[in-house]
Amino acid sequence: MGKSLVQKVLDKQNNLSKFSLLASRFSLLAFTFYTCGIAIFLFSSRVFPQIIIKEKVEINPQTINPDYQISTLDPCPSISRPQYYQSVYSCSGFPIEPYQQLYPFQSGTFLIFNPTTMYEAEIISGTDYAYFERVEYIDSAGNFYPYETFGTLLSGLTGAELSGTGDFIGYEGAGTFERENSTVYRVRFDNYSLPEASVTIRIKNLNDNSYTDWHTLIVNPDLRFVNQQYEADTLLHYYSKDVTPKFMNANSPCSHPGYGGCPPDNVTFNIEIIEGQQFGSIKNSETSETATSFTGLSYNKLNTTFTYYANGEQPDSTSTVKIRHSSSDADIIPMEFSFTVKKNNIPPPSEGGSIFVKMDKKVVIPGDTVNVQLLWIDEVNDTVEFSQIQRFKVDLAEGSEYGTILDAETGDTSDTFTEITNEFKVIVNSQIEQQQAKIVLVVEADLMIFTRPVGVNNGTKTAKQLLKNSIDKVDEEGGTNTDFIIIGNHLVGVGEITITKTPFIVEIMPAVVSAGDTAKIIPMKLNPDGTTTPFDSLQTFELGMLDGCLLGKLRNQGIDTNYFYGVTQPFYFIADTSADSGSVNIRVGVIDMNPQNRSLANSNNNTPESDNPVSCANVSFVENLYVNANLVMGNGCDRYPCNEVILQPNLTYENFQDGTFSTNACIDVIPERGTGVFQTVPKETHKSYEIYFNIENITACYELNFDRWKFGHKLPLFPYFKVIIDTCPNNAIQFGYKPISSISEIKYRYHDSLKLCLAKIDLEGHRNYPPAITYGYVFMQVDYSHEQAHGEDYKNLIDSLQNAFLYPSLDSLQIGCAQVADNTQAKIIYKEELIRILVGQTYNGKIIFSGFENRLSIGKENHSKGSYLINGKILSYEEYINKFPIVENTINVLMADFKNIWNCK
Repeated sequence: MGKSLVQKVLDKQNNLSKFSLLASRFSLLAFTFYTCGIAIFLFSSRVFPQIIIKEKVEINPQTINPDYQISTLDPCPSISRPQYYQSVYSCSGFPIEPYQQLYPFQSGTFLIFNPTTMYEAEIISGTDYAYFERVEYIDSAGNFYPYETFGTLLSGLTGAELSGTGDFIGYEGAGTFERENSTVYRVRFDNYSLPEASVTIRIKNLNDNSYTDWHTLIVNPDLRFVNQQYEADTLLHYYSKDVTPKFMNANSPCSHPGYGGCPPDNVTFNIEIIEGQQFGSIKNSETSETATSFTGLSYNKLNTTFTYYANGEQPDSTSTVKIRHSSSDADIIPMEFSFTVKKNNIPPPSEGGSIFVKMDKKVVIPGDTVNVQLLWIDEVNDTVEFSQIQRFKVDLAEGSEYGTILDAETGDTSDTFTEITNEFKVIVNSQIEQQQAKIVLVVEADLMIFTRPVGVNNGTKTAKQLLKNSIDKVDEEGGTNTDFIIIGNHLVGVGEITITKTPFIVEIMPAVVSAGDTAKIIPMKLNPDGTTTPFDSLQTFELGMLDGCLLGKLRNQGIDTNYFYGVTQPFYFIADTSADSGSVNIRVGVIDMNPQNRSLANSNNNTPESDNPVSCANVSFVENLYVNANLVMGNGCDRYPCNEVILQPNLTYENFQDGTFSTNACIDVIPERGTGVFQTVPKETHKSYEIYFNIENITACYELNFDRWKFGHKLPLFPYFKVIIDTCPNNAIQFGYKPISSISEIKYRYHDSLKLCLAKIDLEGHRNYPPAITYGYVFMQVDYSHEQAHGEDYKNLIDSLQNAFLYPSLDSLQIGCAQVADNTQAKIIYKEELIRILVGQTYNGKIIFSGFENRLSIGKENHSKGSYLINGKILSYEEYINKFPIVENTINVLMADFKNIWNCK
């Protein structure tokens, strides 16, 4: 049934162009959308070139026809509609002007409102399906105006109020125009009951009562769930993927912001795991609620992101998870999709640093022993030794059939140790069937920190003996004191050992060739640390083709054939000039390997037995020490196959002291009585992308099955954003406080020996925000940890925006071989798009595409204005920050020092 205008509700604005927003990854759209009733104007940069209409023409009202001329350009030719009619989908809205006047497919003439003339806009037919509205906005004086609807009549408004001001910004070919300073008045179209409904809007000049009628046909959208092609995806345990429903309008072929539509208000949506519920859950990013199903969701609720986390049971190997998207509308066909969840033996990355698994050998032969030492890579990437009391859980996550762990202290061997020191050995089995195998070593630990340095002479003392709340020791004066152990971050480290029976490798350069090309075949010695070095120039080889015999020949010293024996380097593969595509398999054997060429001592006589295959020359291979290598015949993009893991960019921040980049952050926070600062430095951000996003750091490979280039980064971690994190002791002095960096300053700097324990009360007051300070002491260590908590919170925002915006935006970049056949050119295109996504795009000083930087800035500002429910209490943003573990832990350590050093109770 038709909807009455009085039933319009405020949240309907959020539906305005939701489809256009969702569909922007799939089509070239310029669009206007609403967020919480505030008008935000975005234009996709991948639309048609912009045009600016500089000349404004006031048409004599007597020459205006009641109906416009027939259009000469129609971006929606498949839509059937009466002559002179504009067509839109339900749940669409536009400015009054230039919406009606400037769309070229409605009229070949222009009516430009006179900025000072008074006008009236009235919906004279189809009043059940359209109404006028004013969006929520803040004027130049800072006055706030809420969202408001006006029914079917707008009267007594000037042309400037109806149309906005400034030049018309248009997108040629898309039929879309906006003023530089857009109006806050809109006409809104809704039709949920009829297949089509018509609306006529009359614009009257109140000075002379002339008018023009515009006709609009509202078409119901044919909304369908988008198949996001998850079926081929494999998700490792611990990892996640976006499972938010996406929609398309099957009847929408138009390059126009109003095309899209949304369902009626009473239609609800469901996201459900219908198979494999035990392997993970879905998280609502807005509410942080997790469940195996979300049902009864309104269309507006789908503005948030729903993410599937594989955080449940580990599958034994692989298992299937199936998710269903459905709705209460029988006309919207449900969509089911499946993906594979795979067992992951590697735990998720740790915070607060990681464990460096240092090995004296990374490449070994059967029977070898690897000496392992564990070191701590801390939060600032310094490598330091662990405390002697630290114990670790060590596990052979992969390859336990190829070796064992030896505890050098006890002599015990096992695949798993729940408690072992930072030095141990891995013993590789002497008999292994495969030519190559791998052992993956996973190490975990809860970081153990004393409140002050302490020596442990008995190195065999176990962690179970040491893991007490306190340890009593005799100090230098014969008394006793207590050192507390602080259990810090959970750390993870991974080490990989490669086992090979053939202590050399073969590289073919390039690995993909076209007809007539030449590829060099390069055998290299494999060193224990995983590096390679060339063979001695006198080393002789056996060389032959096993497969791909018709695709080319081997060449050595000017001779072309399929098989050589007793030859020295260099040798090549020459592709036949008529070869099309295929794979070539080449065997390289080492003859009586010279002692100087044995980087890996094969003392266990593990030379592989030859299978003596026949080469393309119908000759049986002789040598038992060999490596098989492949090259691919193809053309164009086939030269750049995706053979390595693609690493997406991972943005983070880099922190500096106040004064860097000519900042005065401590002065800036004086009005707020701040004694610590966390401040972003936006002007330094733009200088980062040329450093981190250079072509040399970008990887580009071609996926033949999908005809698309895939991009990544050799060094994916980018300290892209610059922030100031510092304390402001001078501010504290100015406010009448006593800033202290160490509790010893209470006695030696401020000579308050009698107030030592009273200062502890001020320390306890730092658990509040603002701190409850009674005796004047401001603990700068706590202030600094509070600012570091701001940094952690900032990184959380960055990560969330990467998942919600950066990665989907990069995934939408579809470049095929027909567009670019060279990986350098593909990298340049990717780099330009990455910078655009990060920096955004402006035109004449107006943002036409909001990039990552701007979205992060807005998100940070909104986030800092929020309230947070923790343990049943509603906290302000700063109170929420003050509850971060880094702040609590700092206070706890200092409280222990009061007890240990000054014996304060």
